[in-house]
Amino acid sequence: MIYLDHAAAALILPEVKASCEMLLDRYSGNPEAAHRQGYKLRQELEQLQEKLYEAVAPQVVKDCRKCFFADNATALLNALSLILQNPAQTAWASALDHIADNLMLKRTFGKVFAMPLDKSGRISGVPTDAVEADFIMLPHVQSEIGTRQDLAKLIPQLRKAAPRAIILLDMVQSAGLETYPQDAPLADLILISGAKMGAGSGAALLVASSKCKFLAEKFAALRQKDHLIGNTNVVQAAMLTLAAQVAALQRDEQSEKVSAINSFLRSNLENMPLPNGKKLHLTIPAECAAKNIVHIILPGYQSGVLVRMFSTENIMVSAGSACEAESGKPSAILTTLGYSQADAYSGLRVSFSGANTLTDAKIFLQVLKKLLQNY
Repeated sequence: MIYLDHAAAALILPEVKASCEMLLDRYSGNPEAAHRQGYKLRQELEQLQEKLYEAVAPQVVKDCRKCFFADNATALLNALSLILQNPAQTAWASALDHIADNLMLKRTFGKVFAMPLDKSGRISGVPTDAVEADFIMLPHVQSEIGTRQDLAKLIPQLRKAAPRAIILLDMVQSAGLETYPQDAPLADLILISGAKMGAGSGAALLVASSKCKFLAEKFAALRQKDHLIGNTNVVQAAMLTLAAQVAALQRDEQSEKVSAINSFLRSNLENMPLPNGKKLHLTIPAECAAKNIVHIILPGYQSGVLVRMFSTENIMVSAGSACEAESGKPSAILTTLGYSQADAYSGLRVSFSGANTLTDAKIFLQVLKKLLQNY
């Protein structure tokens, strides 16, 4: 199998697979119990937290470090919604945010304003005539087309326009390939997912500023008083942390491999003639895109059909964001960026990791040409 759908869910890392038995032995039990094992697990969780920060956002000062673990990122967003819910408050977001992000904002705040975007999907400013934000959701890397936000430029602009706002940076797509950018000011919260990093499951919400230290008491109340969230699964948290550590250790090597695949695909796909007389084009230019996602538009071809055709060749790609790929509707992301409805049916996402090879990319290209001829 050639797996080119890492943006939906990365394959579990060999290091995580090899450590499963050890992790189960070491971290099994109830971390909230009064007995010795419970105390030991609480200590272990504190150590896991420190290791996770060092792997994902080492610049966060130790006094602010507190992370919350859950089964997945959506569960953490739902918990955060319960804590912050206030119809009198306002949020700013990108229209290209993941559907879970946007729905969470609509449930939580009275008004949600969309920040303006350029033609590549990058946030280009603050909402026109908007009420000052109490909360801002930023996607570091857009999950479908791979747009990568320029945080060093964007965060200072948003801080100036909305100084009281809590800024949540969604690093679900990017944390497996890079740490929090060193040249960018810190957001207040950072969201990551183990499913995208090779842990198989698990997610964490990392506090990155003193503005959000109050969340520790609020999350505890959701669990212990209101019983709306469960105990931390320490084994799952350990697997997520291990995946983040492996990613940090291999980051330079993985980045080099991914960049080589990206360059190969882009150079061979851009303006490739299609059998119907039209030309393929890349949705996002390289300077605005993540290294591990290449999104293409194939005018006249439905990507949902192509995904199934690729699958018969044992190659796994995607027609869009994992949560909406089977909706039967044109891509809302592409229509938001101004693509016609016909072209919004023709977007194909190829997402990869350092586990992929140039040979995988070459085979994908060969099979793509064959499938288009047989479409």
